[in-house]
Amino acid sequence: MELKISSNFTVEDIRKLRDYEYEMTKNMTWEELADYINANAAAVFAEIEHIRSEKKKKLKI
Repeated sequence: MELKISSNFTVEDIRKLRDYEYEMTKNMTWEELADYINANAAAVFAEIEHIRSEKKKKLKI
């Protein structure tokens, strides 16, 4: 299943995200679900840290 989000984030896009996540996780065991969530959370935290470091670099210039 491919997730397509519009350039203007809308309520419909939120619905698409929810449907996508449901389809991705509906047949997972609790352990698989926990691993899936933790892996995605780690990627999000890494992206947040990258954005923070870029902001700090811009402020120091």
